[in-house]
Amino acid sequence: MSTFGILVGGGPAPGINAVIAAATTVATRRGAKVIGLLDGFKWIMEGRTDHTLVLDESACSAPPPPTPPAQAAGEEMCRPDGSRC
Repeated sequence: MSTFGILVGGGPAPGINAVIAAATTVATRRGAKVIGLLDGFKWIMEGRTDHTLVLDESACSAPPPPTPPAQAAGEEMCRPDGSRC
């Protein structure tokens, strides 16, 4: 079995959660083990492997955001608070 480590180092990374979820999903479906390395390079550079997290599809999935009632009913919203024009 292959094992992959996912590490994010540096500043903000827009979209990284989606990248981690996609990589984890594809790898685990192909029989690989995926490990998240916590806190960037900090612990791994010290040779410590106790700051890791085994990732699977359930660890990377989140419920979808709620749909505002006006959108669910097919009505157009005009204001950010969801009220009609």
